[in-house]
Amino acid sequence: MPTCCASGCKSRYSRGKKLFLLPRGKDNAAQQEVWLQRIGMTDLDPVSSRLCEDHFTADQFEPILLRKFGAKKLKRDAAPTIFSQEHLQTSEAKETPCPSATNVLLTPAAVDDAPSSSECDALPACSAAQQNVCAACGGFLSAEGTADVTGSSSSSWGADQAVVAALHKRIATLEECLNNMKRKVATLQQQKSRANRKNHKLTRNIKKYLSPDQLQGMWTSSMRGKQWSTETIQKGLKLRLACGSRGYNAIRELAVPLPSERT
Repeated sequence: MPTCCASGCKSRYSRGKKLFLLPRGKDNAAQQEVWLQRIGMTDLDPVSSRLCEDHFTADQFEPILLRKFGAKKLKRDAAPTIFSQEHLQTSEAKETPCPSATNVLLTPAAVDDAPSSSECDALPACSAAQQNVCAACGGFLSAEGTADVTGSSSSSWGADQAVVAALHKRIATLEECLNNMKRKVATLQQQKSRANRKNHKLTRNIKKYLSPDQLQGMWTSSMRGKQWSTETIQKGLKLRLACGSRGYNAIRELAVPLPSERT
């Protein structure tokens, strides 16, 4: 007979408990890992292992009409949260039948050993927590046990909510950084386009006054080993005749690419 795989839990089908299979399949691998971690047994076989209904809070079940007939169905994203030892002991107390009053026989010895009325008056009164125990042998949770279970569930839920909030804040920060980087990239691309247009315009204007070999002479420190074009030589001769030797050399010293007088 299948039993609950949680440590210390003895629930089974024969005791009227609903047992649920662990999540299986590739699509449910993450949910299965959560179940195994909360159970505390990562080496369980998810095919044959089952977990009883006592380990789930009420909000983990589907609000279906079959519930009034005793049927329960977990939500798709349900996860166990209740594993306190006190809850398990209270659950076992639910399942253990109490002997009825008609089955209790008082022997003479038991009657003689019964406390007197004065002794009963001297006994301390029951606390409020003890009075909350079910009269039918602990059929319901005590107020203290219920508070412990609710507190553990609430603390777990609060911790999960804090993690989710921190992740959302981190995502928002990263998205803001990404948007800033996109704006910077767009600005740099605009600057690059303007610089390219300016460069093309300057190159086009320079070509109106300088020949290709003169442009090559501007980019290199010397024209040694390279020949000047006929057009450039004729331009140099005109300047030499117009300005003389000193004027021609003065123009060459201004970094204007022209052949030397010997050429």
